[in-house]
Amino acid sequence: QFVKAYDQDLADANAETVLATQRFVIFRLCPSSSCGSCNTGYGEYAIDMNDYLEYTVEYRQDEQTEMCETCEENCQYYGDDAADEEEEEAEEAEEEGEEEDGGERRLSYDMDCSTCVQACDKIENMEVNYYIDAT
Repeated sequence: QFVKAYDQDLADANAETVLATQRFVIFRLCPSSSCGSCNTGYGEYAIDMNDYLEYTVEYRQDEQTEMCETCEENCQYYGDDAADEEEEEAEEAEEEGEEEDGGERRLSYDMDCSTCVQACDKIENMEVNYYIDAT
């Protein structure tokens, strides 16, 4: 949402106009009991777009950090080199007893370990793969 509002800096600079365009994000926070729709009982909020993007990026980074820490704690053997095959085979034999639970180990993120390790490797190597921080 774009809003034109008085800007003291423009007024002090004797600019042609004292109105500056400000950008806002408008969003709703819905009650936890409303899974499908959010038509009543919600809170509607407006926040500066730069602040919203900053908080969103920070939240996503925290989420990725938590996921990768959980992955590292529970799936470290998936990232090992072929030299550690013996250890993997021993753990695979141990996992055969877990087959009744659906096969591969699952994280709280409902992600199997091989997918988790691949995702975390990509996150860890973003700069090497020419991704840069856009914030």
